[in-house]
Amino acid sequence: MGSMSGSEATMRFRVARVLDGDGRSVTPDAVVVVEDGRIVDIRPASTEPADSVVPLGDATLIPGLLDLHVHLNMRGDGRPIEDIQDVSDGVLALRSYAGAAAYLRSGVTTVLDLGSRNATTLDLGTAIEEGTLVGPTVLSSGSPLTRTGGHMWLMNGEVDGADGIRKAVRERSKAGASAIKLVATGGATRGTSWFQPSFTADELRAAVDEAHALGLPVAAHCTSIAGLEQAVRAGVDLLVHAFFYEPDGTYRFRPDLADAIAASGASVNPTLHTVESRIAEARRISSRRPLDTVERRQLEADLRGLDERREMASRLLDHEVPLVVGSDGGFTQVRHGIGTVREMKALAEVGLSPAQAIAAATGNAAAVLRQPTDLGRVRPGAPADFVVLDGDPGRGLEALDDVLVVVKAGRVVHRRDDRAAGVGGVGTGPGA
Repeated sequence: MGSMSGSEATMRFRVARVLDGDGRSVTPDAVVVVEDGRIVDIRPASTEPADSVVPLGDATLIPGLLDLHVHLNMRGDGRPIEDIQDVSDGVLALRSYAGAAAYLRSGVTTVLDLGSRNATTLDLGTAIEEGTLVGPTVLSSGSPLTRTGGHMWLMNGEVDGADGIRKAVRERSKAGASAIKLVATGGATRGTSWFQPSFTADELRAAVDEAHALGLPVAAHCTSIAGLEQAVRAGVDLLVHAFFYEPDGTYRFRPDLADAIAASGASVNPTLHTVESRIAEARRISSRRPLDTVERRQLEADLRGLDERREMASRLLDHEVPLVVGSDGGFTQVRHGIGTVREMKALAEVGLSPAQAIAAATGNAAAVLRQPTDLGRVRPGAPADFVVLDGDPGRGLEALDDVLVVVKAGRVVHRRDDRAAGVGGVGTGPGA
């Protein structure tokens, strides 16, 4: 595994293997050198003096994970989205920081918040970036764009008409948003329909054109075929959920639509663990008492829905549609800091190899963000955001549960136990 030596600004990590985040490259028995927050070299361990680093066994260094779909305002405890109405922006900001910290401990060094109220997560991202708080990089769309009364309207992003949408995109760019979130269909918000589009084709195109002109990627919440078709034609970068449901709620995979998604270059975040988490919670409840009628019907719907989502994701892979990791953390039963790895494992179950699943949460996820950096990679010049695992995730993703060290911007921010004592102290305050 790895160790740190030298000054606080220079660290050397010796590991049994390094995964770059491209789904292919593996460097065995290597030393990763970090200076001033960046990776400056990856060299064979044989070139380093024996006393310059402390080997920590069969460990793997991978890029810090990215989660492209979180909701830090929410808690992942089963409460409905309407719960955020009951608290102030200040409480939501503090709640969001607690969630962000949980991601960092699990090896997630960058999150993309795709739906929060007002500036709560935009401000959190700024506080972390300036060193006031220690956490992952928090990128945010701010309030999601939804039609009046649409899904997620409680986050104060209601907008109508092409001109209104263009103005809203510009406002979010001015406020520091890293992406634009479009709510292209209804969803879990009361009074909205999962299976109907929310915007016109002209409205979606206006949003995407304006966002791309400003250098911002666009993520679209789509839970129906009609919504997917509109979003693909508009040119969105990330299709969130991407469910193939007809207006009456019938699941029907459309090979032609899958080909259109692949041709568009968009990535898909299928949110498999979201429904897995609800099923697990229902089973926990049923172990203590019988489910009531509503709970039993929901469980039956979720079991059916999970089979449909898995089949959809597998077939999208057959059509060469790139899948990326987003946990939907905070929504329904998806706890912050837990869902990212579980979504990676769910993707492996539908056809990704372990290396591909890691790429889906590192290099491939970073590519969606349209940022000109080496985010999600381990190579000279890249930000020193990485995770050291106890084991080989190439043999099985269970190794992702054994996080020994998390490094963020060249500083050790989490260390599991004394086995990792060689990597130095853990940052706990401003600037750490």
